[in-house]
Amino acid sequence: MANDFVQNLNDLMTATLNDACSHVDNGGLPFTATILDINGHIIGKGINQVNELKDPTAHAEIQAIRNACKNSHRTHLKGNILLASGEPCAMCYLTALYSGLSHIFYAVSSEEVREFGFDYQNSYRLLWASPHAWSNPRVALLQVENRLEPFINYQNKLQYY
Repeated sequence: MANDFVQNLNDLMTATLNDACSHVDNGGLPFTATILDINGHIIGKGINQVNELKDPTAHAEIQAIRNACKNSHRTHLKGNILLASGEPCAMCYLTALYSGLSHIFYAVSSEEVREFGFDYQNSYRLLWASPHAWSNPRVALLQVENRLEPFINYQNKLQYY
């Protein structure tokens, strides 16, 4: 049974890489992702659409997570698996963490993709520092008078349900 699962992962990673080749053939970037449920069935797919959508968050992994959440009618993906053509950047790793994904497999490391012009290793350094220590963007608390109001209103609203 374990060998069948590994073979399925290998086959689905190959399919994810084939999607990346197709995306490149159509003028896109070589990053694609697939989300599998706990049974190894595809519940979401994504391609990097940063350039097409003019959206810096439209990475393949995030697009796949959005697609999987929409398809499964959930806001979390606990127990699910992410397959990615390239190792995720820090933003994608954090999104995977927040979405509850249990496993992440990638075909090409961040060191390897750097050789092809995709250097996002600096993004990992942000994971080790407080946002208040970042040089760019600068992060600061801005204490305006009614800053807690939406949160108080939300908490009060919960008490009625």
